[in-house]
Amino acid sequence: MDGEILYRGITSADLRASLEAPLRPSTHWGSYRMAEYFATQSLDDRPEEEPVILAVPLSEFDPRFLRPDLEMVRDPVFEEDIDEEGLDEQWASSEKGWQDCLACYEAVVYDAPLTLRPEHVVQWPTSADPAP
Repeated sequence: MDGEILYRGITSADLRASLEAPLRPSTHWGSYRMAEYFATQSLDDRPEEEPVILAVPLSEFDPRFLRPDLEMVRDPVFEEDIDEEGLDEQWASSEKGWQDCLACYEAVVYDAPLTLRPEHVVQWPTSADPAP
Protein backbone atom coordinates (compact mmCIF):
# COMPACT_ATOMS: atom_id res chain seq x y z
CA MET A 1 0.00 0.00 0.00
CA ASP A 2 1.16 3.52 -0.72
CA GLY A 3 1.37 4.77 2.85
CA GLU A 4 -0.99 7.47 3.92
CA ILE A 5 -2.81 8.05 0.61
CA LEU A 6 -5.94 6.47 -0.84
CA TYR A 7 -6.42 6.38 -4.61
CA ARG A 8 -9.44 6.21 -6.88
CA GLY A 9 -9.57 5.50 -10.59
CA ILE A 10 -12.12 7.31 -12.76
CA THR A 11 -12.41 8.34 -16.40
CA SER A 12 -11.93 11.74 -17.99
CA ALA A 13 -15.71 12.16 -18.42
CA ASP A 14 -16.18 11.82 -14.66
CA LEU A 15 -13.43 14.29 -13.74
CA ARG A 16 -15.29 17.60 -14.02
CA ALA A 17 -18.31 16.38 -12.02
CA SER A 18 -15.95 14.94 -9.40
CA LEU A 19 -14.34 18.34 -8.91
CA GLU A 20 -17.54 20.41 -9.06
CA ALA A 21 -19.57 18.61 -6.38
CA PRO A 22 -18.70 16.31 -3.48
CA LEU A 23 -18.40 12.64 -4.31
CA ARG A 24 -21.40 10.70 -3.09
CA PRO A 25 -21.06 8.20 -0.25
CA SER A 26 -20.01 4.62 -1.03
CA THR A 27 -17.05 5.45 -3.26
CA HIS A 28 -14.32 2.85 -3.70
CA TRP A 29 -10.73 3.74 -2.78
CA GLY A 30 -7.50 1.81 -2.39
CA SER A 31 -3.96 1.41 -3.65
CA TYR A 32 -2.59 3.14 -6.74
CA ARG A 33 -2.56 -0.26 -8.44
CA MET A 34 -6.29 -0.74 -7.81
CA ALA A 35 -7.12 2.80 -8.96
CA GLU A 36 -5.15 2.28 -12.15
CA TYR A 37 -6.87 -1.06 -12.74
CA PHE A 38 -10.40 0.36 -12.33
CA ALA A 39 -9.71 3.50 -14.37
CA THR A 40 -8.34 1.34 -17.19
CA GLN A 41 -11.16 -1.22 -16.99
CA SER A 42 -13.73 1.57 -17.36
CA LEU A 43 -12.21 2.41 -20.73
CA ASP A 44 -13.41 -0.90 -22.18
CA ASP A 45 -16.92 0.55 -22.33
CA ARG A 46 -15.78 4.11 -23.10
CA PRO A 47 -12.76 3.97 -25.44
CA GLU A 48 -12.93 7.71 -26.25
CA GLU A 49 -12.10 8.58 -22.64
CA GLU A 50 -8.86 8.54 -20.67
CA PRO A 51 -7.93 7.17 -17.25
CA VAL A 52 -7.69 9.61 -14.33
CA ILE A 53 -6.16 8.82 -10.93
CA LEU A 54 -7.21 10.67 -7.78
CA ALA A 55 -5.05 10.66 -4.64
CA VAL A 56 -6.36 11.87 -1.29
CA PRO A 57 -4.38 11.82 1.96
CA LEU A 58 -5.86 9.41 4.46
CA SER A 59 -6.07 12.32 6.92
CA GLU A 60 -8.84 13.87 4.76
CA PHE A 61 -11.10 10.86 5.29
CA ASP A 62 -13.18 10.53 8.44
CA PRO A 63 -12.25 7.00 9.64
CA ARG A 64 -15.76 6.49 11.04
CA PHE A 65 -16.99 6.27 7.44
CA LEU A 66 -14.32 3.93 6.05
CA ARG A 67 -15.37 0.29 5.73
CA PRO A 68 -14.06 -2.88 4.10
CA ASP A 69 -14.74 -3.26 0.39
CA LEU A 70 -16.68 -6.52 0.61
CA GLU A 71 -17.07 -6.68 -3.18
CA MET A 72 -13.29 -6.95 -3.41
CA VAL A 73 -13.22 -9.56 -0.64
CA ARG A 74 -15.77 -11.68 -2.55
CA ASP A 75 -14.12 -11.22 -5.94
CA PRO A 76 -10.58 -9.83 -5.77
CA VAL A 77 -9.23 -8.33 -8.98
CA PHE A 78 -5.51 -8.69 -9.26
CA GLU A 79 -4.02 -8.97 -12.72
CA GLU A 80 -1.04 -11.05 -11.68
CA ASP A 81 -1.24 -14.46 -10.10
CA ILE A 82 -2.10 -14.21 -6.44
CA ASP A 83 -2.56 -16.68 -3.66
CA GLU A 84 -6.32 -16.21 -3.21
CA GLU A 85 -6.41 -18.93 -0.59
CA GLY A 86 -3.68 -17.11 1.36
CA LEU A 87 -5.61 -13.84 1.09
CA ASP A 88 -8.78 -15.54 2.27
CA GLU A 89 -6.92 -17.01 5.26
CA GLN A 90 -5.35 -13.63 6.08
CA TRP A 91 -8.78 -11.97 5.89
CA ALA A 92 -10.46 -14.71 7.94
CA SER A 93 -7.92 -14.34 10.75
CA SER A 94 -8.15 -10.53 10.79
CA GLU A 95 -10.54 -8.27 12.68
CA LYS A 96 -12.15 -7.55 9.27
CA GLY A 97 -11.88 -3.80 9.64
CA TRP A 98 -11.18 -1.34 6.85
CA GLN A 99 -7.44 -1.39 7.62
CA ASP A 100 -7.42 -5.19 7.22
CA CYS A 101 -9.22 -4.95 3.90
CA LEU A 102 -6.76 -2.33 2.71
CA ALA A 103 -3.84 -4.55 3.73
CA CYS A 104 -5.28 -7.73 2.17
CA TYR A 105 -7.23 -6.53 -0.85
CA GLU A 106 -5.91 -2.98 -1.32
CA ALA A 107 -9.44 -1.56 -1.23
CA VAL A 108 -11.93 0.23 1.03
CA VAL A 109 -15.25 2.04 0.69
CA TYR A 110 -15.90 5.55 1.96
CA ASP A 111 -19.48 6.09 3.14
CA ALA A 112 -19.55 9.88 3.37
CA PRO A 113 -19.45 12.72 0.83
CA LEU A 114 -15.93 13.84 -0.08
CA THR A 115 -14.95 17.13 -1.68
CA LEU A 116 -12.10 16.87 -4.15
CA ARG A 117 -9.69 19.60 -5.23
CA PRO A 118 -7.54 19.81 -8.37
CA GLU A 119 -4.45 18.89 -6.33
CA HIS A 120 -6.06 15.48 -5.69
CA VAL A 121 -5.71 14.62 -9.39
CA VAL A 122 -2.37 12.87 -9.86
CA GLN A 123 -2.96 11.61 -13.39
CA TRP A 124 -4.76 14.10 -15.61
CA PRO A 125 -6.15 13.13 -18.99
CA THR A 126 -3.92 14.44 -21.74
CA SER A 127 -6.91 16.25 -23.26
CA ALA A 128 -7.70 18.21 -20.06
CA ASP A 129 -6.46 21.48 -18.76
CA PRO A 130 -5.18 20.75 -15.19
CA ALA A 131 -7.01 23.84 -13.90
CA PRO A 132 -10.74 23.15 -14.32
